[in-house]
Amino acid sequence: MSPLGKRRCLDCGAKKRHLEGCSSKYRFCKCGIIITKRAKRCWDCHLKKRRKNQAKYLRLGMKRCPSCQEIKSLEDFYLRKDRGVPYSDCKDCTKTRAFDFKIQGKFGLAGKEYQLILDIQGRVCAICGASVSDNGKRLAIDHDHKTGRIRGLLCNGCNVGLGMFRDNPKILRKAIRYLKENGG
Repeated sequence: MSPLGKRRCLDCGAKKRHLEGCSSKYRFCKCGIIITKRAKRCWDCHLKKRRKNQAKYLRLGMKRCPSCQEIKSLEDFYLRKDRGVPYSDCKDCTKTRAFDFKIQGKFGLAGKEYQLILDIQGRVCAICGASVSDNGKRLAIDHDHKTGRIRGLLCNGCNVGLGMFRDNPKILRKAIRYLKENGG
C-alpha cells in the first residue's frame, strides 16, 4: 500500500486505494487515484469537470489556453485537421513553443536565455539598432559558424548581410572602403 493510503474524492465521494507499483510523474497516477496533496478529485471527476468547463466556453466561441491561462476566441487556435477541433494551446503559445524547441536544438539556447539576451541588447538589433517591433519578426541568433559561440541577436537584414560577407572582417572592410569611395 502507498504511504497515502485511501483518499476520498470531493466530487463523487469514492474512496480509492493506490495500487501497488503504480506511479506517474503527472498529477494523477495511472490507476486514477489522487497522488498529490493539492488534488482533491479522482481522475474521472477531474475529466468530467474539465469537459464541462470546455463545453461552456466552446458554446461561446471561446477557449482557455492551458499554457498562458488566457481565454481567447476560437480564431486564436489552430484547428486539428483530422477532427476539426481546436488544439489545446493558442497560436501564440504554439509559435513560442516551436521557436523555443528550434533554438534549443540548433543553438542549445533556452527560450528564457534568448529573452535575457534580447533584454541585455535593449530589444534591438546589435548592429543597426532596429527594434523587434519594426518588422514584427524575432531577431535572428548570430553565431560563429566555426566555434558555435553566440555573438548576439540581429535583424534579418544584418544577419543575411554578415552571411553574404562570409563573416569575414577583411571583406567587410573592403565593402566599407568601396562605399566611401563611391559616395555611399
